[in-house]
Amino acid sequence: MLIPKYLKAQDYIPFLNRKRAWLIFFFVFFIVWMSVFYIGFFVFILLGILLFSDWVGLFIGLAFLSMALAALSSVAFILCIARYKRYFFSCLLPFLAHRYYEDFEWDYNKFIPKKTIAKQAVFTKYKEFSPGCYYKGKIKSIPFESSYYEYVGLKKWISTKKGRIILFRLPIKQNDSFLLEDKDTKVLFKKNHLTEVKTESIAFNKEYRIFTSDDMEIFKQLTPNFIKKTNEFTDQYRCDLNLFFHKNYIYAAVNDYQNRFEFKLLRHVDAVYIDQFMDEVLMVYRLSDVLDIGKYATGINQKD
Repeated sequence: MLIPKYLKAQDYIPFLNRKRAWLIFFFVFFIVWMSVFYIGFFVFILLGILLFSDWVGLFIGLAFLSMALAALSSVAFILCIARYKRYFFSCLLPFLAHRYYEDFEWDYNKFIPKKTIAKQAVFTKYKEFSPGCYYKGKIKSIPFESSYYEYVGLKKWISTKKGRIILFRLPIKQNDSFLLEDKDTKVLFKKNHLTEVKTESIAFNKEYRIFTSDDMEIFKQLTPNFIKKTNEFTDQYRCDLNLFFHKNYIYAAVNDYQNRFEFKLLRHVDAVYIDQFMDEVLMVYRLSDVLDIGKYATGINQKD
């Protein structure tokens, strides 16, 4: 697969749209032939049984040949979508992977499985969402993985919504647990042995509930800079943010955010679409800045 080298992601817009146009043509071509072959299957069956009973074996054979060709056509148009995905991600991911992440891997169709989440024993609700727009890597040596998921929200009425789950795995176990829960999210994390506290920010208290296992340690995390960056992050993604610091993990649930990237063969590639993709992939990096994730790599935030 030959891909030209450009200096900016936006420079790939004409190239991707040309590839998309050709693959749409083949996509439609194979769908038409698949439909013809499926119709042929039933026609051959009826001809063999109703009109040419002496030749029924031949017509049954032609019917199954037609079905096989229909199946091949369906595989072919699925491959058209897969090939365009390869073009799309191969063009754009290099602008992100090495500039912001270490050991970066991406899989649009993969997701963090429910059994992996169940092992953490901290989520009260978690439902897989496919395609999961999954990616993993490291930021300042801290491993992470992330994908879409479904959750129950409380805005206006109880309903199932989509969000992004992010797991940071820390090198050192934390002695204290800290939970930041958006008030519009139905109970997402378990609050066993945690007590609720308030910050000095009335606006922050109005938006979030805060729980901790150590009333004194919590305010080392809830600094004015952390509150400021949290507000900037939620404003940028227009989202509900939930964070849970527990043992050697930081769990983040970014819920109900706007402009979630959705891969579509029929979607014309433009600057807005590329920006949506960039925002999606850079979400973990931007959240790591909110968390000041580098201090966990050196153990600065850990107790002696």
